Amino acid sequence: MKSQTLYQRILGNDYFKLPNILQQFHSLSEGGCAVGIISVERSEGIIHRIAAQLLQLPSPGKEIPLRLEVIPDDGKEIWIRHFDGQRLMTLQWQEGPYLIEQAGPLLFVFEVVADKNGLTFNPHSNRIFGIQVPECMSLRVDASALRRSNCWYIEVIITAPLLGKITTYKGEIIPRSC
Repeated sequence: MKSQTLYQRILGNDYFKLPNILQQFHSLSEGGCAVGIISVERSEGIIHRIAAQLLQLPSPGKEIPLRLEVIPDDGKEIWIRHFDGQRLMTLQWQEGPYLIEQAGPLLFVFEVVADKNGLTFNPHSNRIFGIQVPECMSLRVDASALRRSNCWYIEVIITAPLLGKITTYKGEIIPRSC
């Protein structure tokens, strides 16, 4: 019997509420690839730039090529995003009902919600080096992947206490063979 993928396990029966394009992509036990064109906005100011660089977020611009690779790894998934040559790698896994995404020493905990429009990643908490970060000091990542005709549309907004919005990136993503 074929084992379930990470998103199938996290979403349970709600997985079947997803649009076909997202069900197909997140059902690939061997992983998957996708490409797209995104725009990246950053807030002005040196502190915002430094924060974005520390987080290895993509540089600002319009019509930036994006290539995504998802590689299964012992129940987890390695997500490698190539933003016009700039690489961002994260590791995702499940803890109870939550999706954990690790970027360096930061762990982002999400409640993932599926419906007929797509996926919404609701921020729950953060950890750094495994230690819970108080909410008043937590980075916030709001993200969604919503159905379009032959693709999905992503929007990721990253904010920080006292700084506000650091970076937003959004655009259409199309699955491709690896």
